[in-house]
Amino acid sequence: MTAIASRVTVTSSPALDGVRQMAPAAVGVLPFATMIGVAIGASPMSELGGWLSGLIVAGGSAHLAATASITVGAGFFATVVTALLINSRSLIYGALLAPSLRTQPRWFRWVAAYALVDQLYALATSVVDRSERYVRSYYLSAMAVLWSAYMLGVGAGIVLGPVIPTSLPLSLAIPILFLSMVTPGLTDRPARVAAGVGLLAAIAGAALPAGIGMVVAIVAGTGAGALARRRQDA
Repeated sequence: MTAIASRVTVTSSPALDGVRQMAPAAVGVLPFATMIGVAIGASPMSELGGWLSGLIVAGGSAHLAATASITVGAGFFATVVTALLINSRSLIYGALLAPSLRTQPRWFRWVAAYALVDQLYALATSVVDRSERYVRSYYLSAMAVLWSAYMLGVGAGIVLGPVIPTSLPLSLAIPILFLSMVTPGLTDRPARVAAGVGLLAAIAGAALPAGIGMVVAIVAGTGAGALARRRQDA
């Protein structure tokens, strides 16, 4: 996840920076979001309600888990708790970013907290030392690109779900998403080791319950990258 921020450069246009640097991750989000749309189409939820729930359940893994929970007949409380547990890592992201955003306007801190998912956190940490105005424009434009891609993908999955072949390996959406997150940072051997191990772990964990495969991939990739870095510096 931190690799996505390692090659972030800045120009005089923070909004353009945010769009350009979020674009690869947004493309990677599309197949994952499509998989969620297909799951919504097969669930008891209304298609419109399922699509709009993506604006409430911030985070694809939690959205997919909540959809799966509703599909199997889980109650409201169990569904909410499942989504909250999967999104709990956002508390860590928020705690880490809070000192840097303390002087930002209150409205922006609320918006930033609402939209704080893995990709946005990784990019935001790379520009927090810039001016407050730069950070706001950068964050909001990157957020708009990511969420537009996500909602587009979910909508496409809902509409195309009935005609998508069942043999289509949508489970590979998670590895694709992981790869899109780390590709911008493949600048040295430890980063490539982290990406390679993480991608293999994501593929191996594609059949795990929603969210777990990504967590396994991140942990495995980060550990392998740290080990490779230590050996390189030794």
